[in-house]
Amino acid sequence: MPLTLSDIVLLRKKLAIDRQLIEKREHALDTVEKMLREDQSIDQATLEDTERSPPPSFAQAMRNAIEHFGKQEFSVTDIEELVRKQGVPMPKYPRIRISMWLKEMLDKKVIERTRKGKGSTPHRYRKN
Repeated sequence: MPLTLSDIVLLRKKLAIDRQLIEKREHALDTVEKMLREDQSIDQATLEDTERSPPPSFAQAMRNAIEHFGKQEFSVTDIEELVRKQGVPMPKYPRIRISMWLKEMLDKKVIERTRKGKGSTPHRYRKN
């Protein structure tokens, strides 16, 4: 079957459509690659920040928690929640440790007890 000029024109049109499709796919691939590179650079930066600054000690995390509350009231469980959010390794019985530490801060007049707890109601504290 011999080729005619109309066959060649038709083949050129198909080739042009195929080129457009390839260009669209290349553009999509470039976009995905760019997004992945940005994500990896963010992940790498986060990893480097984590490597540079280890989590604070348990005592420092409790001090940070008190500073976080400022003049607002807080309880042992409030402190525990903030310490956990800081990613600090927790002792076996964190609330006991926090209570003991708050007692020390109370004795040093760093904090004051605003409400005495009773039963299931906890003590409430505030920074001086």
